This record gives sequence, structure tokens and C-alpha cells, in this order.
Amino acid sequence: MFHTILTHESPDLDAIMSVLLMRKFGEEKFPGVSTAKIDFASAGKLPDGKSPAELEEEGILCLDIGGGRFDTHPVANQVDKNKRERSASDLVGEELGLIYDENWAPLIEYARLQDTQGYSLSSKEYIHHLVSIHTMLLGLDIIYSGDSEGKLQAGMSILECIPVYVENKAKNFNFKELLTQMIDRYTFESEPDPEIPDSAYDNFNKWYQRLNLKPKEAFATEELDDMVSLKSIAIGAFYLNNKDREKVYEVISLCLKAIFTREEQWALAIKEFAEKAVSKKINKAMITHIASENGMVIKASRYKGKGDLIIYRDPKTGATSILRRQKGPLENFQLKELAAKIRLAECVEQEEETDFEKLEAEGTVHGWFLHQSGNLLIKGSPKATDFVPSKIPLEQLAKITYYQLSENFSFPSKYGIAYMNYQRWMLQQKFKK
Repeated sequence: MFHTILTHESPDLDAIMSVLLMRKFGEEKFPGVSTAKIDFASAGKLPDGKSPAELEEEGILCLDIGGGRFDTHPVANQVDKNKRERSASDLVGEELGLIYDENWAPLIEYARLQDTQGYSLSSKEYIHHLVSIHTMLLGLDIIYSGDSEGKLQAGMSILECIPVYVENKAKNFNFKELLTQMIDRYTFESEPDPEIPDSAYDNFNKWYQRLNLKPKEAFATEELDDMVSLKSIAIGAFYLNNKDREKVYEVISLCLKAIFTREEQWALAIKEFAEKAVSKKINKAMITHIASENGMVIKASRYKGKGDLIIYRDPKTGATSILRRQKGPLENFQLKELAAKIRLAECVEQEEETDFEKLEAEGTVHGWFLHQSGNLLIKGSPKATDFVPSKIPLEQLAKITYYQLSENFSFPSKYGIAYMNYQRWMLQQKFKK
């Protein structure tokens, strides 16, 4: 009997989907999971250093954490190549036979694409993105900051509506009437925050005008895009709750609160980016570094600053992220080489002995986690709160990055001796071969 489901803190779409699928359909294969309590751990850290298999023997099922059968993250810096294009919810769905279910399979595929490729929508119109599950989950991140259980429950209450929509989408449904009624009620009952600029609501107003004048154009038409929209969630909630509009309103008001929260933080992030970001163009690539408690400045750096590589730090927690734009001047940029230099610098700052052999490895080395996609290097995050903050100043991280991109810049002198030793070691390895 399983008494606990374990996933990572601040669960993302893949983790929320994994738990939802296991809770709804896993009881036969995994007795107890339908009523099991949910626990959360820092990403990459399992209780008492045990493996997922060992925890299963104790009645704890790991989902999207720990590198077990329902996770795709590296284990001991080793990546399972068979899982590179998989996601946790995809693995759970396969185990439970749901990847062949016509109602659930599309959502599982969307979660897989989102997790492995960063897919949100194929539509180029922002107002379509505005009312999609991707934006809602960003809003839930803010609303439930520090409350993993709250975010999980809210996310599952929204996601479970989508397969019901897929099952009923062929029916003739007046979604405009349903949505306008819900939106009007929500805006009437909500009180505006005087600290938020009016511009924060411009995009939503544009979308709402589109809904009233050309309702079919208010949502993207591509099948996956349509499936994860506010319209689909509303229709799914309508049938899921036996046409009880009060219960539908509970779901839709949560969606709207998430959308508005995300837009409000976005407006503040744009302002903060203009005030704090430091950007430098090197070999056609724009490198930006910024410190802020508002994680939306990362997107602002990409949108307003055209950033190809963003170095971000949350001064409150010390969590640091380095993100590479997949396309553009850095499309072929090797983040692992930059990771090696940053890990080397961290060892100097932390006065640790350096493991030269692992400096370019995926996974966690010297506290820095390199994602298997090659697009993300982090030390701490909302998903991984059990970490020692980096001692490398943000400006030094930027200088290391500049050096990686161009010989016109010098490697920071503070780490020069360590870097020289690393170069000597690499040369020795080359001669050995």
C-alpha cells in the first residue's frame, strides 16, 4: 500500500499532471495512491538519501523527482538517453495506459512538449497566450509562492477540466455567454491594487474586446492550443460539475486571478527591468544580468532587452539562474563549457576542492545544476530550496560569461589560478587520448 506521493516543491505542469493522473487512475496498480498524502521535497533531494525504489518499498511513490521510473532528471550526473524526449507525466501516462486514451492523451502530450521543449502555444498572438494554461500556471506560481500544496491543488482543479472538454468539444456550446458572465462577475467582485499600473490590464482588455466582437478569434485554433485555453477549461468545468455554474465560477475565478496576477507582475517586471538590468552585446548576442525578487524580469529581459542569455538572481533567497535562448546567436552555444567555469569559480569562493572531471557534466556539480536540455544552469530555485546560495557576485558571473563568448574579455583574476590549473588538466587529458 502506498501512503505517500512525493514530488518536488513548487510543482510545475509536469509534476501536477503526474500527481493528477496517479490520483485518478493509479489505484489498481498502485494501491493507496488515490488517497495518499502529498509530500514535497527540494528538487533532486530525496529523504535520507534513499533511492525512489527504496522509498517505494516503504510506501512512498516518487513522481517527477529523484530520477526513478517516473522522473527524467539526471541521477548522479548520468542522463537516461531513453528519457530525453519524455516527461514524468508521459511516463506515468504510459504506465497507466492513458497515452492511448483519446481524452487524456492530448493533455499528456502537451505536458511532454512543455517540459522537454518549453512549448507553450504555436500561436504568435499574445492574447492567445494570455488565456492559456501556461500563463495561468505562472500566475499560480506567484499566488502560491511558498505553498506547494496550494499550487498543486489549484493546478489539478484546472487541469482536470481539460480532458472533459476534449470529450465534449463536439457539442454546440455558447462559450461567449458563459465566459462573459463569469468575467463580469469576477471583475465586479475584485478590488484593484492601487500600486499596479493601469497598463497591466491592457492585454486582457484587448482580449475581452475580441471575445465580444469576434469570439472565435479570441482563442488559438491549433488543436493543442485550443485544448489548454480558458474557453476549454470553462466548458470542461461546466460538464465536469454537472452544469452547476457556481462550481464553474470557482474554477474560472481561479483562472482569472492567476491571469491577472501574472499580468500585474509582468507590468512591474517591465518597470524593474528598465531600472536595474545591465546588458552587453557580444558577437551579436545580448547578455543581461539582473537581480530582482520578481522572477518575471527574466521574461522582461528577453522581451524588452532581446536577451539571448539571462543571468538572474533573487536577492531574497540567493537563487541564481542562467538561461540561454534556444534560437538566435547562441543557438550552438555550449552552456556546459560556461557551467564548468562557473563551477570552478564557485569552488574558489566556497574554498572547495574542484572535481575537474565533472565540471561539464549535466545534473548537479558543486551546487550548480545543468539541465539536460543545455538551456538552463541554476543554483537554487522555487523547486529546489535546499541549497547554499552562490558566493559568486552577479557581476563576476557576467564577466565569466563575457569571457566564454569572446577572447576580447579577460577571465576574472580572482579565479585565474584555478582556471589555469583546469586548463593544464584538460591538456593532460588530451595527451592521454
